Amino acid sequence: AAAAAATALPLALRDRAPRVLSFVDADAKLAFHKPTTLAELLTLLQSTPHAKCVAANTGMGVAKYYSSAGPTGLDSSCAAAGQPPQRDAVTIDVSAVAELQAPPMVDASSGHLRVGAAISIERLLLACESAAVSSPALSAVSLALARHLRRVATTQVRAVASWAGNVALAATTPQLPSDILTLLAAARTRVTVACRAAASLGVMRTLD
Repeated sequence: AAAAAATALPLALRDRAPRVLSFVDADAKLAFHKPTTLAELLTLLQSTPHAKCVAANTGMGVAKYYSSAGPTGLDSSCAAAGQPPQRDAVTIDVSAVAELQAPPMVDASSGHLRVGAAISIERLLLACESAAVSSPALSAVSLALARHLRRVATTQVRAVASWAGNVALAATTPQLPSDILTLLAAARTRVTVACRAAASLGVMRTLD
């Protein structure tokens, strides 16, 4: 709780309604989009299937996990810094998508803790601690998860980095030793994903 208080947003920003943002640099062939609903996000992914989704994009600072080839093309000027080249790149910020930022809750029917993909690692940690108190059946697992999540990264990174972003980075970068992915797998986490294919836009699939 102390860590959350230390990293809380200023009062002036807490009640600020998120807005859809879109910036395009035609010369550099760069685009940035920030949707606020899942429907908007899926529409963007349908029209730009090569887009990269980010929540806080903290992975950009982990240069050793990127090659000079990068996800957006070759660029020798960026390769020396170990960062993904920024050419023909479309970035989608999912941090304001309401459905992915829904407050964590214990599902009354299943008894499972439900957490949106854009929820920060810090909020996941606090949700686990809360679930341990409100749901005795989840106590042992939730406390174990919370205890280890406090060892992940730093307070500043946990405050903005999403748990799903860590899992996604681990999926695309096998050399990343993601303890979050290991924790969630050990807890037998189920992940519900939305298909972006035109034929099944908005269809949800649950993966064990």
